[in-house]
Amino acid sequence: MFKKIITIIIGTIGIGVGITFCIVANLGIDPCSTFNNGLSNWFNIEIGTMMIITNAIIFGFMLIFYREGVHLGTIINAFGVGITINLILPTLLQFQPTTLIGQLILTLVGILIVCIFIGVYIAPNLGFAPWDAIGYMLQKKLPFSYARIRIGYEILAVIIGIILHAQFGIATIILAFGLGPAIDFFGQKFKTILNFN
Repeated sequence: MFKKIITIIIGTIGIGVGITFCIVANLGIDPCSTFNNGLSNWFNIEIGTMMIITNAIIFGFMLIFYREGVHLGTIINAFGVGITINLILPTLLQFQPTTLIGQLILTLVGILIVCIFIGVYIAPNLGFAPWDAIGYMLQKKLPFSYARIRIGYEILAVIIGIILHAQFGIATIILAFGLGPAIDFFGQKFKTILNFN
C-alpha cells in the first residue's frame, strides 16, 4: 500500500507540473483546467485554488452518487494538483517563453508530462480523480457510454472556460482528443513497470 500511495503522490505532482507548463506556455490547457481557469478569472482567485474548490464540490457528489469510486487516490488528486500548481506557477511565470517556438516546446513538454503522470497516477488503481468520476456518475442516469458523456462534459467545460476568458489553444485541442488514448497507453505501461497488475 505504501508503494501505491507514493506512486499516486508522484503522479499527482507530475500532473500539476505538466498543467503548469501548459499554463505558462499560454497555448491552451486541458478541458478541466480550461474550465477552472475561466472560473478563477471570474472569481479572481488562483487557478489551483479554484481546482481544489471544484474538486471538493465534485467529491461531495461522489460521496452521494459514486461512493465506490472514492479511495485515497481521489482525495490526494482532489487537493494535490491544485496545490502543486499554486506552489510552482509564480516561479515558472518568471521564465515564460517570449517566442512561438518556445511556447510550442513548453506546451508539448507539458502535454507529455500530463499524459505520463496521469498514467503513473492511475496505475495503483486507488480511486478516480473527481473530474474523471463525473462521467461515471452521469452514466448511471444517462443512456450513453462513458466516452460520449466525457466528450460532452469536456466540450461544455471548454465552452464555459472560453466564455469566462480562459486560455484556449492547441494544447486544449490535443488534450481533449488525445488524453483518453494516452491515459490508456501510459496507465497500462506503468501498471506493468511498477508491478501493479
